[in-house]
Amino acid sequence: MKTISRILLFIVFYCGAHAAYADTNRRTPSEDGTFTAGPYYNSATKSYFELVRTESNTWQQASMTAASHRFKGISGRLATINRPETHLFIVRNFIFPERTWIGLRFFCEDSDLVWSDGQSHKAAKFSNWNAMTRLNGVDCTDRGYIATFINANAFDWSLNILDGRANLLLIEYPTGRQ
Repeated sequence: MKTISRILLFIVFYCGAHAAYADTNRRTPSEDGTFTAGPYYNSATKSYFELVRTESNTWQQASMTAASHRFKGISGRLATINRPETHLFIVRNFIFPERTWIGLRFFCEDSDLVWSDGQSHKAAKFSNWNAMTRLNGVDCTDRGYIATFINANAFDWSLNILDGRANLLLIEYPTGRQ
């Protein structure tokens, strides 16, 4: 027991705010980021999903944070929600108390939405845009792309037109098995 206590003390002391514990009984991460929500397995996508709290991030920072997380030997990525089954799974397992990054970007030059797994959104069977979100006439030539987030206390998506930040990110671990 002393060995386990020393290991936990080492993790908390040396890793500080980066130490987080998975909790499969939570639907949202703890306020201080100590506990995450999940990871939960989705048999339709053969992926695990985890909701993580971090310091305020841009989409690019969130993407790098997701890639630094590992579960069952697989690196994470910002979540792909391209099917209704995936959306329903996320609604059943998570609560989003504030805006949350997902793995969808609008590339201005091509006027194309692309998921973090490289799939074009045009091929997707699902979208969940907020009624106020418009994809026509979006100008982001100064940035190259506009990221997408899940709105707070909702399950719909919006483009990050104002280049804001978010504290939550939905990570997907595409393990291919349970």
